[in-house]
Amino acid sequence: MNIQLLGISTDQPFSQKAFSKNLGLTFPLLSDRDAKVIKKYGVYNRKLDAAARSYFLVGMDGKILWTHVMEDSRQKLSNEDILKRIQGLVQ
Repeated sequence: MNIQLLGISTDQPFSQKAFSKNLGLTFPLLSDRDAKVIKKYGVYNRKLDAAARSYFLVGMDGKILWTHVMEDSRQKLSNEDILKRIQGLVQ
């Protein structure tokens, strides 16, 4: 579907590498140590000094097509939920 998946957090690159290896992730994780990007997207959680668990679908033109922010960062959307959203946007 011509889609690139990325993860971003305030974690150090070495932590992300271990996290990625532990979970067997096959997509890049980006380190936003100073939270500049996370803040620009409006999902910075000051209490946690980290991003809220959030999902963004961004078009090739850079426009945000869809966003979802979890109220509880311990929860996450299922892969199936995200795939359905993507399929709805590309059809």
